[in-house]
Amino acid sequence: MPCPKVPVPQIRCRTVPGNAPGERISSLSVVLPAHNEELILRDTVTELLEGLRTRALPFDVLIVENGS
Repeated sequence: MPCPKVPVPQIRCRTVPGNAPGERISSLSVVLPAHNEELILRDTVTELLEGLRTRALPFDVLIVENGS
């Protein structure tokens, strides 16, 4: 039986603590912990990239083997 599809969290721009009031995020890094995720990783990353590409800011995605 295939693994259920994991929903991609909604991403919102917001003021980050320590930034000047009203200053928006200038870039975004997404870290995806992964362990034995072969069956869903491609779909998850594809959906994540589709969502990130609609944003008007640079981004990077890191997939990390977390050994869990």
